Amino acid sequence: DRFDRFEEGDWVQLIAEARSAGVGGAPPTGHDSEQRRLEAACASVRIGEASRARQQLVGFALAPGTAATLAELRDPTRRPPAPVVPLSDEVREFTPQEPLHLDRKLLFDNLRSAPRGSSGGLSGTRYEHLKVILDDGEAMTLYGDASERYARAHVPQPIAQALCLGAVTALLKPNGRVRGIVTGDAIRRLVARTLAQMFGDRIMEACAPFQYALSTRSGMDCVGHAMSAAT
Repeated sequence: DRFDRFEEGDWVQLIAEARSAGVGGAPPTGHDSEQRRLEAACASVRIGEASRARQQLVGFALAPGTAATLAELRDPTRRPPAPVVPLSDEVREFTPQEPLHLDRKLLFDNLRSAPRGSSGGLSGTRYEHLKVILDDGEAMTLYGDASERYARAHVPQPIAQALCLGAVTALLKPNGRVRGIVTGDAIRRLVARTLAQMFGDRIMEACAPFQYALSTRSGMDCVGHAMSAAT
């Protein structure tokens, strides 16, 4: 019924009903927050997502939806609004000698193995929505072509701007500070993961020993512990 109403354009009423059902709005606090986390963890366990359930139980709580939280997220000294060092013209205008060919098998393997329950970006697209593509050969071909165009940056500017946006979740750290986590669009994350796997070895070779993130298990943790031990 809701799908039919969506197709008919009854969006405002659908949004109002979702809000009245507790979807979105201000984050819960206190006992209500703990109860919701427990319920979310139980729901994850029922669909076989034990690791996600653990994270829901022990992860940071949501920061209050206040002006102070927003101000900390926007703090220009901690999160500069512009690059500290601008990209060079050589990087910005780089054109490969041959066009990129996205590994379709790797792309769809990543889609098949993508975890259920992962958050969607601002578009609301989740991996579960994209997995229906795997049931239709023509849809897989079209999606592969679109993903390759996106990987080559050959997409209209409005689409590029939309896919680069993300939804921010403000988490409250044990020390009382706020940590912002951005959830990017599932389409961008899937393409980015495929590209990282395709070029991981070359990036590692070019950046070693100063690259601690891509294809480096617990890389940043190791750096932090090494600095603590050294000092």
